[in-house]
Amino acid sequence: MHWIAYSILANVFIAFIEYINHAAGKPNFGSALLITGIPILVCQYALYRAFSGANSMFMAWMVFTVGNSLCRVISVKLFVHQPISHYQLLGISVIILGGYLIKMGS
Repeated sequence: MHWIAYSILANVFIAFIEYINHAAGKPNFGSALLITGIPILVCQYALYRAFSGANSMFMAWMVFTVGNSLCRVISVKLFVHQPISHYQLLGISVIILGGYLIKMGS
């Protein structure tokens, strides 16, 4: 599988873990560990494969960070039913722009 696909898989699992923590109503990370243990391991494996298979660490970081921000915002809107603020969209835009500018400068 391509490293971008592993990054997407990791991001989807992170959003899923966040949803599980919210839906289960667990007060802290330790109490939800029995439910989220396997998804966390899958996420860590996918991140390892994404970062080890990428052409550069910067591109792996960029794809993961943008994907992570988008997945979290989408999961909060669709599954948790919280509103998306303009600041979240602005933050994602700044991450994309910052990565582009860093790439242009290197």
